[in-house]
Amino acid sequence: MKDIHALIDAGIDGTIVGKAFYEGTLDLADAFKVSHAR
Repeated sequence: MKDIHALIDAGIDGTIVGKAFYEGTLDLADAFKVSHAR
């Protein structure tokens, strides 16, 4: 999950995150937790 925080902190573009979800390289459950924790 710290990788997701790093992406958010780096200001990664939402479309890149969306592509990672689509490709299965980013865990949706972890991203959901992070999005609600902030």
